[in-house]
Amino acid sequence: MLWFLVAQLTMAQNTKPIKEVDQNELIKQTQKSLSSSNDIKLVWWIPTEFWQVIYAKQPDISPAVFEQIVNSLSKYTFVGIVDGKVGLNGTIDYSTEAEVRKNITIIDSLNKVYKPLDDKNLEATTQLMLNNLKPVLQNMLGAMGDHFYFIAFENKNSGGNVLLSPYYENGSRINFYKTIADFNVPLPSLIADKICPNDKKEMNGTWKYCPYHGVELIDQ
Repeated sequence: MLWFLVAQLTMAQNTKPIKEVDQNELIKQTQKSLSSSNDIKLVWWIPTEFWQVIYAKQPDISPAVFEQIVNSLSKYTFVGIVDGKVGLNGTIDYSTEAEVRKNITIIDSLNKVYKPLDDKNLEATTQLMLNNLKPVLQNMLGAMGDHFYFIAFENKNSGGNVLLSPYYENGSRINFYKTIADFNVPLPSLIADKICPNDKKEMNGTWKYCPYHGVELIDQ
């Protein structure tokens, strides 16, 4: 338990201000392709920090509305899925939402299995926001966005902590068709850059040592 608390405190000290987070980098780091030669499978984990980033950069949204939106969405863990099989003629036959829901779970460090929540059981405010957000998220995926399904899960694991954390490894995994979508955390886009003491160049904030000089990196 002590290592867990230390990890959280350490990462909290080095987090990047939300307004400075590169939205495109965050999207790249939270998407995982499980595709093969004859099928297309894309898993997009959408952490609470994603909502914070996109809404923090909207100047017409007041702090009160921003807080309301983020608080509502942060009550759940969200995963976006695109799933399809490539036919002999190159056409793609996409799975239905019901098929996707039947084959996706999240498993925590104690092997507890979490199944998708029914949208009708989500809070009314969250449902309204999701109805407005889905077209925006679909556009981010281009042509595949037409077959994008947005799945909600519980937001806490069996230990009462965040089910999937972008800041530290807590053992939770997204399981889609018995294939694990594993993400490298902490997500670099959310962590403040470090400095190489030799040449003063900025480096990935998740690195401990400079890959060129072998010296320990320092916080800015």
